[in-house]
Amino acid sequence: MKLAAVMMVRDEETILATNLNYHRSLGVSEFWVVDNGSEDRTTEILEHQNRLHGDVHWHTDPGRYLQSEITTGAASEAIAEGADWIVAIDADEFWWLAQGSLPTLLSDTRDAGGLLCRVDNFVQRRSVKQERPDSLWMMTYRAEPRGTEEDARQLVESGEIGFVEIKYPSKLILRASADLIIGTGNHTAKNTAGPIEETEEVRVLHAPIRARSTLARRAEFGERIAAAYSSPNTGWHMRRTTQLAQEGRLNAEWAANSQRFGRLNLGGGSRPLVRDLRLRKAISAFL
Repeated sequence: MKLAAVMMVRDEETILATNLNYHRSLGVSEFWVVDNGSEDRTTEILEHQNRLHGDVHWHTDPGRYLQSEITTGAASEAIAEGADWIVAIDADEFWWLAQGSLPTLLSDTRDAGGLLCRVDNFVQRRSVKQERPDSLWMMTYRAEPRGTEEDARQLVESGEIGFVEIKYPSKLILRASADLIIGTGNHTAKNTAGPIEETEEVRVLHAPIRARSTLARRAEFGERIAAAYSSPNTGWHMRRTTQLAQEGRLNAEWAANSQRFGRLNLGGGSRPLVRDLRLRKAISAFL
């Protein structure tokens, strides 16, 4: 079985090698990566990884942030080269199984055109201001999701919850199919090879805000998303960070989405998080 990961990345030098090496250990056969105009060492890392392992197919597309179109194109290339399954991975995601490998799980998946996998949001220490390769190792708490996917935006914008507390939309592993289309955010797909089934066997360990400096990058992404998509709902959380940066409110946003003594601080109060070492244990060997 050939399991191909497709990725769209930009300025991910601190976590990209860790991400590739970790998912390779889970049984990913090859990586199809599009660099969306990085200005850091991302392309050097991609080239180095391919020299070492020979499984990274990548090119640069510095144009607009057209995630669905670019990711779908990468998936089409992978399928044309014989991929049996496709998993669209963001650089801040680490797909996790309690035991076994992804190919073993997929070999036992008979009729489904894809598997729907829940996302757990991990939270960084308040003291981590600048992102480093070992920043992931310090993310030992996760947030319990509050509300629904439908009211996530309202809850965040009203200050009732932090972004890390939203019920994050699930992610997909997809069986290869003709004309497969992967939606923006990698949460949906069209033209699948069968019905989508939920699974509890795989979780996505998500590390969206790894340092105070990550918020500035999210604000920049918000500008790029706004330039690419007219709908204000597309990438609303990134666009919101852009607005907060313009208003000088990123310190409050950091307090609402980072932990001190295992608690978030928002709206004048605090809320406990759940101690969870899965992310640390998963990536420790690859830092």
